[in-house]
Amino acid sequence: MKKNKKFKGMTLVEIIVSIAILAVLTLVLVQTSTVINMYIKSANNVNKKTISQAPIAEMGNVQAATQVATDAKIKISGGGFADIELYGNAYQVGTRATEIVKDADDNDVVVEKNELGGSLNMQFLVVEDPTSPVTTAPAGP
Repeated sequence: MKKNKKFKGMTLVEIIVSIAILAVLTLVLVQTSTVINMYIKSANNVNKKTISQAPIAEMGNVQAATQVATDAKIKISGGGFADIELYGNAYQVGTRATEIVKDADDNDVVVEKNELGGSLNMQFLVVEDPTSPVTTAPAGP
């Protein structure tokens, strides 16, 4: 009588399948970490802009900003208050840089590029004359 030997361990197919599963999981991990890294860089850029631009915009420092409009209008409504319209000069904090690129017809097109690589710059309004000023304090709830 022959004795049947029972081998213990994994077959070649099982090893190949486990390596394939490991490769797919590694690919998912790399893609996820790339996206997370992109979001972290973007958040850092917004934080840098906020740190540098918020004090200028909050104080309305027109010397440190660029005027972008002379007849800007803001309408404030809701919250139980009367509607208020404010008119004034609009200013943008941050450097406005431009770049000339070619379009599909080989024409030069001017594209705005802002500092820190984004288009998010703080803006503020220097109010000239409110058309409907608030004369009384709002009533409580």
